[in-house]
Amino acid sequence: MLKKILSTSIIVLLIGLVVSVTGLFKEIFVAYNFGTNSDIDIFYLGLSIPLFIVSIFSSSINATVIPAYLEAKSKSCEVEFFIDVAKITAVFLLFLSLLSAIFIIYVQPSLLGLTEYKIKLVIQAGLIMSPIVFIQGVMSFLDGVLNAEKKIIANNLTSILIPLGTIAVLQLVNENNFLILCLGLYVGYGIKLLIQLMIISKIFKFNKGELRKLDINNYKNTIQEFFWLVFSSSILGIMPVIANYYASFLDPGSVASLNYANKLISSGLMIVGIVINSVLFPYIAEAVIANKSEGIRFGLRITVFGFLLFSVAIIPIYLLSDMIVQLFFERGEFTHESTLAVSFILKYLLLYIPFYVTGLLLSRLVVSLSLSRIFILGNIISLVLFSSSSWILIQYYNRGIESLGIAYTIVYSGSSLYKFYHILKQRRINAYKLSNIKPR
Repeated sequence: MLKKILSTSIIVLLIGLVVSVTGLFKEIFVAYNFGTNSDIDIFYLGLSIPLFIVSIFSSSINATVIPAYLEAKSKSCEVEFFIDVAKITAVFLLFLSLLSAIFIIYVQPSLLGLTEYKIKLVIQAGLIMSPIVFIQGVMSFLDGVLNAEKKIIANNLTSILIPLGTIAVLQLVNENNFLILCLGLYVGYGIKLLIQLMIISKIFKFNKGELRKLDINNYKNTIQEFFWLVFSSSILGIMPVIANYYASFLDPGSVASLNYANKLISSGLMIVGIVINSVLFPYIAEAVIANKSEGIRFGLRITVFGFLLFSVAIIPIYLLSDMIVQLFFERGEFTHESTLAVSFILKYLLLYIPFYVTGLLLSRLVVSLSLSRIFILGNIISLVLFSSSSWILIQYYNRGIESLGIAYTIVYSGSSLYKFYHILKQRRINAYKLSNIKPR
């Protein structure tokens, strides 16, 4: 069993690496065609709300569907579960798509520091991208089902198609405006969804008799668990949206520079996340189950090692940031001035990586200790810290785009300390319980 899990984890890690590299190549193509001009700003700002909504939905639906589906499968009613939850998901996603459009039209314009003309273009881009909420949401639901059915490798391979869609459109269509980027995203998502549906059709054999009336009461617990996760995730997930809004008040191209730098960092962090979730997390959880005190000690040792490792690892990247950005992006419309702008914010964003990795490892230890309830308050504190520190640095200290990198560092270091405090508190409680157990 362990050998199979490890081999699957390695394959998924390699697929994740390929997906990450493909995504980076997509950004190279985008940089070549757009540089840091206003069209790329409009695209990222228009996509920010749909992307925020779908990222929260995706992480929550995966965590909810997999255990619920496996429970249904153990009772031989997985087909009924799939059909019923697919109906609930579709209705909810339609509502979220509509909510996204309403927010884009009536709320987002007041949050942007752009001209009236550019605000109209952002609204146009946002409305065009709102259906992505439905499409990506359905894909995420199918991700959960396919992973539960052990179709992990085939399903993860389909993720390569998303960046390839944008690359193909940019190669075939000789125009440089945000509409082309929207089209590329739809092409990639559409092809992946089609392949997922083909795989699903081979797993399930549907017939008209299964299309019965939905009884939502059968899924009350699943729905409640889903909304708890959505609430917790949405608090922290809105930070990139706020960052884009703050960047829109700064120099032209700031939104694009921030997103290019984030893409470079997220490509590496995605691989780190796969290693932590697929390889380290199971060992931490097993250690905690076997012996809570020793498990906490083991998890903290890994966390300290991770912090020191990435504190050292970011030094050469920091020193070579100009060269790295130039290597990946400086061609076509992406000028040397664009390189300097992206490299500048990249240096500040690098500072949060050791704290991000520390927080991620500590969060897995928190989950292993069944302390997930602390995430809601922790995420609220993080959101307040990010919003207030960014605003203070920009408004009172006249700092520019680097304010967002500093704010991220403040948030992730504070979040790590918050989790560390609760883990130590749990360790003391556990030690107290053990000291009061009298031998018979």
